[in-house]
Amino acid sequence: MAAPFSYADAFDRNLGWFTEKEQQSLRGKTIAIAGMGGVGGVHLLTLVRLGVTKFHIADLDVFEVANFNRQVCILAPHIRLEPLFQSVSLPCNKRDHSNIPLD
Repeated sequence: MAAPFSYADAFDRNLGWFTEKEQQSLRGKTIAIAGMGGVGGVHLLTLVRLGVTKFHIADLDVFEVANFNRQVCILAPHIRLEPLFQSVSLPCNKRDHSNIPLD
């Protein structure tokens, strides 16, 4: 059985870049991202790895072959899927602390 998730342990290496107060502030912020294309997907992953825990994400597109060159989370089986769901599944699978509503 895996150990329970510890936010403090997961993000203690951020200290020095951020103070403890700033890290807790990031934890409590809610970030809105419009579009999970190349930029939105990168922003989502970066912010999750920094310790942000709450997001509102919107994207109306679907993955197409033409998206391969600019998508963070796309693989061949994801063609015709909505990038919103695929992009959100990556950080959600890696971070037990994330709360990502699908808008």
